[in-house]
Amino acid sequence: MTAASHELVPSEGASDLPQPEGADGSHEISTEQGALPEVTGQEGGPAGPLGFLGDVPMQLEIRLGGAELAIEELLKLATGDVVALERRADDPVEIVAGGRVIARGEMVVVDGGLGVRITELCGGGGGASD
Repeated sequence: MTAASHELVPSEGASDLPQPEGADGSHEISTEQGALPEVTGQEGGPAGPLGFLGDVPMQLEIRLGGAELAIEELLKLATGDVVALERRADDPVEIVAGGRVIARGEMVVVDGGLGVRITELCGGGGGASD
């Protein structure tokens, strides 16, 4: 594969921005394959060109279930009331990242706290309703 080269040209008003010493307003960047550092994944295989993002923190949500209430019912809720969820106790919970279901699992107790044991990994093409 050959290296691709792109010329960046500043837009109007960009001339007011500080330029690198000796810059003429245009910059060359290379998008040559392999320009990004190669990173190996957890299994030891290549993580691809975006593998360096592996250290970026990602917020996970665990979806236990939901319930639909009329506003009148919602306003009447008091301490001690129980809201029944639309799931059975043995249904798996959904693990959501970036608005997408990435896995399913079962709730477990970990050192007195809660955790999720992964029972199913979801395909990359699914959305939040995967």
